[in-house]
Amino acid sequence: PERVSPPQTRSRRSASGCSSASGSAPPAKRQRRSGPDAPDGTAADGDEAAESSRTLPPRPGKLSTPATAKAVPQTPHIMFTGFKLKPPDRQRLEDMGAVMLERLEDISVCTHLVSQRLLRTEKMLCGLCKVPNIVTPEWLEDSIRQKHFLETQQYQLIDRKAEASHGFTLAEARARVEKKGPVFKGWTFFITPKGHVNKGTVLQLEIIVACAGGTTLPKSQVPAPGRAPSTFRVITSDEDKGWCRANLPAFDRGTFCNAEFVLRSVFRQEPMKTSLDVDQDGVAARRQSKRMDHK
Repeated sequence: PERVSPPQTRSRRSASGCSSASGSAPPAKRQRRSGPDAPDGTAADGDEAAESSRTLPPRPGKLSTPATAKAVPQTPHIMFTGFKLKPPDRQRLEDMGAVMLERLEDISVCTHLVSQRLLRTEKMLCGLCKVPNIVTPEWLEDSIRQKHFLETQQYQLIDRKAEASHGFTLAEARARVEKKGPVFKGWTFFITPKGHVNKGTVLQLEIIVACAGGTTLPKSQVPAPGRAPSTFRVITSDEDKGWCRANLPAFDRGTFCNAEFVLRSVFRQEPMKTSLDVDQDGVAARRQSKRMDHK
């Protein structure tokens, strides 16, 4: 009778988060850091000079992992806010295959937003809605040291001081996005000519609104007074009082808001109270405003 050879046994590779350089060598264990927490490039960029003197807070003993944290993709697309890399580190990351992003318009393809602190910047606001991983610079440091991109669970940004100051946690805001979608999902906005200005800063409100799930309408599509849905808002400013009086006199006071309403709502991922009133003449009057960190 014909002989049947026994089946070949296939050697089993050891499981690991990252494969070793040799198929037979066991994967190296990640070493616990013993040096200082501050990264090489801690100087903030010109748009966030207010943060330039602050150093990275100590790493907590145990970090919570938001449900939105994802394993590192094959090609990380990295954006920074309040943090600037030294050129050699940037080159090392690019050599490892990373794509560096600068423009806010590219936030939709960003996979990792790197920041030392919980800043209320345009990039952070959009990142809360769009970016799966918001991490500290330590993720970059350790990835460069290990020569491959690490998973992000233990590098998620947690800023206890800023969270206490703002009255919410980053994990809570991220959880709201995951559970209900971004804060302005289904909302529509019209922006008056100078509605983009907040405390002297011209904001990219269309991008922020879009990232938060909302839609910005041209003036030709503004709904008629009395027919506007409860989720329609006119974003305006003190400088546009006369414009509102001439062009939108029939809208009630609850329809009007300023850029601060958008910024605060997106930052916390929950709609805040409308921050503008409109009197009987259609004049917008600011109640309160809070400083907006530059982008």
